[in-house]
Amino acid sequence: MPTLDHTSLLLTLFVDMPHVVMWPNFQALTQLTVVPFSPECTAQDLEMEEEAYQYARAFVAAWKTKQANTSMRDDMDGRLKFMRGKLDQWHEGRNHTRQWLSQKWDEWAFSEVVTEVFEAAGYDTWEFHKRNGAQEWMSADDAEIYRVFRPLAVRFFGQECLLSGDGMVNPKLKPFIKALAYLNWEKLSKRWTRALKQLRTSHHTLVKDLEKLKAHDSLTLKEITSIIGRIKNIITKGMKFGLEEVNKITE
Repeated sequence: MPTLDHTSLLLTLFVDMPHVVMWPNFQALTQLTVVPFSPECTAQDLEMEEEAYQYARAFVAAWKTKQANTSMRDDMDGRLKFMRGKLDQWHEGRNHTRQWLSQKWDEWAFSEVVTEVFEAAGYDTWEFHKRNGAQEWMSADDAEIYRVFRPLAVRFFGQECLLSGDGMVNPKLKPFIKALAYLNWEKLSKRWTRALKQLRTSHHTLVKDLEKLKAHDSLTLKEITSIIGRIKNIITKGMKFGLEEVNKITE
């Protein structure tokens, strides 16, 4: 597998599909080091400013420990400072995502693997899609799901993707596996673009709120709390929006 070191694409993948990107077998499969989130990776390795690098690490650490929401004013300022510097990079990353997926689809033989799994399960890919619908979760019984989605998951992520005991696919991987089965990369890219547009609009509004917060010490506690609350909300949405949009397609 090729090595991909495009920082903006990796940031984008993490924001959009954190559970999938942080899955160890995903990194092993793609030979990607998810930066700047790997302890072995430094700011110098990424050619990032140290300050932005530390904000990125703090951002991910907070997400991992589910403490991303905080009312500390200086912490919110720091997070938005990082977001301002990286928003255009995320935009660029989404464009690269579309190109990269298109290229790697052929290079990694994704379509060949999908076809092979369907044939082994006794299905014609076109008939399967016609019967189930390209944007619908399979309406067939559990046996049919087992025969298609489970083999796909194992081929791309290894046995570790299966839950111990019942052997079912880890739920966190379902959006990615369903996208593979339905070949929905083009639609996923459009969802990402729409998500970014909404994020940019909210971001600009919140930057103005933050400037207002800094410029007017006479603001009441209620006003300050309201502004900080909005900042917290957009940070939370920014981390979750991409994955939610993907789920809308594949569910």
